[in-house]
Formats: sequence, C-alpha cells, structure tokens
Amino acid sequence: MEQCRNRRALLSSTTSTLTPTDPIRVLHLGCGNSRLCTDIAERWTTTPGLAVGNKGDDDATTLLCLDQVALDYSPVVIERMAAANANVQPAIHWAVDDVRTLTTVADHSVDLVIDKGTMDALQADKENDDMDEDIERMMHQVSRVMRQASATSSSSTDVTGATAAVAAAAFVQFTWEIPYYRLHHTKRAEYAWGTTPDTSISHGFLGESDLYRWFVYKAL
Repeated sequence: MEQCRNRRALLSSTTSTLTPTDPIRVLHLGCGNSRLCTDIAERWTTTPGLAVGNKGDDDATTLLCLDQVALDYSPVVIERMAAANANVQPAIHWAVDDVRTLTTVADHSVDLVIDKGTMDALQADKENDDMDEDIERMMHQVSRVMRQASATSSSSTDVTGATAAVAAAAFVQFTWEIPYYRLHHTKRAEYAWGTTPDTSISHGFLGESDLYRWFVYKAL
C-alpha cells in the first residue's frame, strides 16, 4: 500500500538515515507492493552522494554494498514482487515473514529497519484484542535485529583510510500518527533506542506534508 504519497520526501528521509557501514543491510517490514525498495535501489546507483572511496584516481568512486531484504506475511505478495523486480540492481531479497517474530532475521544483523505503515495496519484492526501485544512483539523484534555499536567488534574504513567502529543501526517509521500516540508504543527503556528524545528518538513531518510523519530511533 503506497500510503505516503510524497515518494521523493520518503526516499530522502530514508537514505539520509543510512550510516556508512559496508555492506549496508536494510530491512523492510511489511513491504506490500510499495515501490520504496526499488526507489532506494535506483537512487543507490545514480546518486554520487552515496558513493565513497577511491579507485586509483580522483573521479573513480565505489558504492557501498547495499543489501535490501523485503518482508511480508503474504506469500502471494512476495511472489509477485520478486517476479516484478527480478532485474532490479542492487538485487532485493524477498521473503515471507511475520513482523511479530522475524524468524528469518538474525540478531543484530540490520543497519536500517523501515516500517512504512505496518504498525498503522496493526492498529487499524480494531477487532483484534491482542493489538497492543502484537505491537509490543513487533517492537521487541525490531530491537533484537538492529545492529548495535557496542555489540560488534568489527570495523569499517572511512574515505580517509582511517578505521572506525561500526555505527549503530536506526529504525525509521512513516505514519500518519501524532507523536503523543506513537511514542506511547515505541519509547521504552527495553528497546534498543531507549527513551531519550532528541538523541536517540526524533520525528517530524514528511516533506511538505502536514499529515504524514517520520520517526527515527537510533540504537544506543
């Protein structure tokens, strides 16, 4: 479901959240038939700002390796999206999974987790007596799979050749929900990003929209 109409603002907000690790692993929760995966792949190969390093001369650059994983609970959706985007580069990995369990994703293995309306969909099911529990399970799984700087001993080399610690991951949500209600579910000490506004949690309007918002949670 392409719920957020401003694709340029959506894409800009997503790519600005990425940190320079190599490879960069991006996890899409409840991808549906959204074009965000393919938009990121296209921008990745056409935007000079996403290229780093040198290959022998001033003009040659190399792209960081992008590894996108798109999940949805519907096998039909995943089958159709995989077939429709088989030729997209960098390749996108499509898999059936439940955001409440994320059985296909290892601990601390993801640099950026994207939720574009998936929590909104859980909240929309007013007949579900387990809605709050389902959201909490989803948040715990997101927290589990996010890479944390303190949880890894690996390192990466920046454009100057210096070795730096691997940056912690981020979780970004795109939603219509106002901060008061959204943070009721997401701002908790047990999650990887903790409860500190302005340092680990930030939010704002998406582009020029006065309806859709972005929320970014950075692992501590």
